Amino acid sequence: VLEIARQFGKTYLCLVISLMIAIRTGGRCVYGAPTLQMLREFILPTFDAIASTAPESIRPRFNAAKSHIETHTGGFIHLFGADDQRKADRGRGPPAQFAVFDEGGNEGVGGHLRYIVTKVFEPAFQRTGGRCILPSTPAATPDHDFTALTEEAEVRGEPHRAEARDVGERAEGDRAGGARGEEVHRALAHRAGAVDHGREGVHRLV
Repeated sequence: VLEIARQFGKTYLCLVISLMIAIRTGGRCVYGAPTLQMLREFILPTFDAIASTAPESIRPRFNAAKSHIETHTGGFIHLFGADDQRKADRGRGPPAQFAVFDEGGNEGVGGHLRYIVTKVFEPAFQRTGGRCILPSTPAATPDHDFTALTEEAEVRGEPHRAEARDVGERAEGDRAGGARGEEVHRALAHRAGAVDHGREGVHRLV
């Protein structure tokens, strides 16, 4: 479980890791999102940005017919949207080396995130010993599957947390000093107390 604030770059990070594993192993990776629309609007544009940095001869390509990101070594990333449990089953398939479910704290997957982990991802790891990452901001409700999985990971000592925490503005306040610096830091402190910012900006469960 990777509990992480918004705008930290978790989609970019997880796509890079998935591409590295697909290229190195020549095997299958799986990448899911709460909805097909999220795949189109966030995941694929991020992939395009990553792919544009690669030399043409080894640039990964998106195969829309298969919903695969294909690499020059034969490895690929299988993309799927989990609008409901039936569509989540599209993530099933051959053995996989690695899997990601992006924004698992989204309300739309609150009741079937555990199903995705145990019934879609884990069977694909039986022969490969693969692993999955669940990167997300905290869920808005305490009875969400992501909250439960985070708490279970906490018991095992496994969750990882990272935050954006207004780094740029805080640095501005430090540089300004005096009255302007105090004003910036007061604004940040007020924002950090807000429920939405606490959950999304500094990954605090609220």
